Amino acid sequence: MLEALIVGAGPVGLFLACRLASLGVEVGLLEARRDGSGDSRAIGVHAPALERLARMGLAERFLADGVRIERGHAFSSRGFLGSVDFTRAPGLFGCALSLPQSRTEALLEDALLDLQPSALRRGQRVVHVRTSARAASLTSVDEHGAWSITTARFVIGCDGKRSVVRRSIPARLRGGPRPGRYVMGDFCDDTSFGPDAILYLCDEGLVESFPLPGRRRRWVVEIDEAVRSPGPEQVVEPVARRTGWLLDERGATMVSAFGVEQRLTTRFHRGPLVLAGDAAHVVCPFGGQGMNLGWLDAWDLARTLTKVLREGHDADAALSAYARRRQRSARATARRAAINTRLGRRPSWPRARNAALTAALTMVPQALLAAAFSMRGIG
Repeated sequence: MLEALIVGAGPVGLFLACRLASLGVEVGLLEARRDGSGDSRAIGVHAPALERLARMGLAERFLADGVRIERGHAFSSRGFLGSVDFTRAPGLFGCALSLPQSRTEALLEDALLDLQPSALRRGQRVVHVRTSARAASLTSVDEHGAWSITTARFVIGCDGKRSVVRRSIPARLRGGPRPGRYVMGDFCDDTSFGPDAILYLCDEGLVESFPLPGRRRRWVVEIDEAVRSPGPEQVVEPVARRTGWLLDERGATMVSAFGVEQRLTTRFHRGPLVLAGDAAHVVCPFGGQGMNLGWLDAWDLARTLTKVLREGHDADAALSAYARRRQRSARATARRAAINTRLGRRPSWPRARNAALTAALTMVPQALLAAAFSMRGIG
């Protein structure tokens, strides 16, 4: 019997598996996909996550492959508003890191292979969860229809907002969509921005731009109505109209539409079943907030499970305390995300909004601004 079995080998599941393995916990990881993510998706790795990667000896691998974002600049339709210097934030890393999710997953998978070579099993779709007082057994099926049963002391659902593990607790995600619709895409970078992040608070709507490795940039634009299958032109045209930058749609990748959701599970655990990441909460995806919050869950949960498995702490009490901490962190992240989203949406009085932002960027100490935009204090 395994000590911990994780369902879902996305960034959160892989991170949790690495952390547990580094603490000497015998871990398994089941993933329905045969291959890892092939796209960029979440690109932001914030300083608190980098600090935890450093404690696992992984930060240098990430920093070598990503782009360090040390400054962010805000503009309106009429000009420059102000900047944030992330190097002024407290802590070991004065930056955010831009790295495509596909590369993030690959680095974590390589690390897990070094720690416990047989932990990850791909092509295993979980179809049934059976629990007892001190263990859980998962039935999974591969692409050939072959069935297998895996038993573990604890089963952790890192399998997203449609989580099989969450349904087995049973629990549900409470919440729903929030205002705001967006289209994003990755393009060749012909700008002069270098490694800086850019925010345009235009009268017509928000535009954000972040550097990517390989001289590419992520562009995000606010739109009026939801679209199912956007093309590159639905990023190119509003970017040109609002900012003056002309993007080459021939080099576009990862063009997709998304909205904003805020959801929180009604229960984080029951018996040997526990949740982390999007299985437990869904927050605004800007800046990789969901992935980073999930990593903070994983770090907390690894410590909690180790106390139970190695130090004899009561499992129910320890996991209940974990649930309370993660609920607080998820709510704090959701509040920050709501403020940032409202800031970016088109107001009735854009000049007043922009004047207030300029005052904040000028008068508030840079250390406080940098901490606020880098998920400091979420825990």
